[in-house]
Amino acid sequence: MANRRKSKGIHRTLEVLRVLNTANGSTVGELHALTGISRPSLYRVLDEFRSAGYVTRDDRGAFHLTHLVRALSDGFRNEDRIAEIAVPALEDLQRRVLWPADLAVYSNLAMYLRETTRKNSALVIDRVQIGLRIPLIPSAVGLAYLAYVEDAEREAILSALRKSGGAEAQMAGDSRRVGDMIRETRARGYGVRIGAIPGVSIAETVAIAIPVRQEKSVCACIALTFFSKVLRPEEAAERYLSDMRQTALQIQKQL
Repeated sequence: MANRRKSKGIHRTLEVLRVLNTANGSTVGELHALTGISRPSLYRVLDEFRSAGYVTRDDRGAFHLTHLVRALSDGFRNEDRIAEIAVPALEDLQRRVLWPADLAVYSNLAMYLRETTRKNSALVIDRVQIGLRIPLIPSAVGLAYLAYVEDAEREAILSALRKSGGAEAQMAGDSRRVGDMIRETRARGYGVRIGAIPGVSIAETVAIAIPVRQEKSVCACIALTFFSKVLRPEEAAERYLSDMRQTALQIQKQL
């Protein structure tokens, strides 16, 4: 019973914060009308907020959020929001196509796995961890990203990759080959990965990927992974590309 009361109190507190965020400068009476929370409870919550420095009260009795509230969202990045929105869309995609679906975002010259449905897929291929670093050039999500970002961003990424050292620097250094891969990705409408990427994917698998847009920029890529003995990339695209694009649009509409 104590835990239930505590949980109810937490929900009440969060509701007051949420409503103040949309109706900043409300009085207790206005907050009561908006939330249905009793006036004594509102006064208790608001007093706690005031003592912690999150709200102030003006001469007419209205409550205003302070700058400290912004600190509550400092750890929440845009990619977190994208991943949160993508979860139900990816799960819906995986139910329709059965193969596992992934969401990857770009950061610091690589793609990073932010969500995956592999734990729910009946066609389990391999186990990967959220946060896995995925190289740009040899991966389906990396090629999908590079193919559809603005030209200036792509050139800046490739220039930095050439100076980064290692295997990717060598691949990025072959401008003609990279250019061909990007043109082929655009012509197909999706990125392709065939074969293994050490520490990321096994040789028996293939992946196809498409971008997810936020306004004019590419904010993420979604991918399907499947066994190369079962499907070729073009066969998978013929079957599933429409579903993948529908998923991308579903995510984009909510961003």
